[in-house]
Amino acid sequence: MLNKKKNGSDKIVLAAIETIEEVDFLLMTELTIWFVLSGYLEIMRNGSDILIRTGDIFVLNKGDIVRVIGSEENATLTVKFLTNEYQEEFPPFKLNIPLSMVYKKDGYELVKNCMAYLYVEMIYPGDGSDYIIEGYSKRLIGLMHRNLGSADEKEQAHAASDKVKEVVSYINVNYAEKLSLDEIAEKSYSSKYYLAH
Repeated sequence: MLNKKKNGSDKIVLAAIETIEEVDFLLMTELTIWFVLSGYLEIMRNGSDILIRTGDIFVLNKGDIVRVIGSEENATLTVKFLTNEYQEEFPPFKLNIPLSMVYKKDGYELVKNCMAYLYVEMIYPGDGSDYIIEGYSKRLIGLMHRNLGSADEKEQAHAASDKVKEVVSYINVNYAEKLSLDEIAEKSYSSKYYLAH
């Protein structure tokens, strides 16, 4: 479901419960938060393997390139922040392990509740829902700033390399086709393992 501002022109956030399937190569085009409701997700991001279990929350920054394996029965609440030419880009957030009942517990509870309220408001809209959704969206960004902080330039350096720019350019040109990590590696004269890393 999409939220539109009062003027009806700009979508600001997308929230949905979905099953995340196995993907060899996924370029994150928006800031995305995954809250795993059941099952698990295993991702490879920037050379690190990360397991996201039931109840965990993970943030993927715009520009992250990930490989995803999801259990067949996974149900994931996904919140994507959509930007347009008039909005400031969101900073990359620093999160190398999922938020959970153990890791950053206080922030976890706040982010989890905010995501749930946002989703419910989008599924069951009422008077003033546009304003409430916008408020929850901004609160969620604020909570991530407070509890995660921004990634530094060294952590984001992979996004600036020439090889990554070449790969991203290829994806942008061919986004309508079904792309695989093998195909992109072949086109960029790299091994798929190097490219995934």
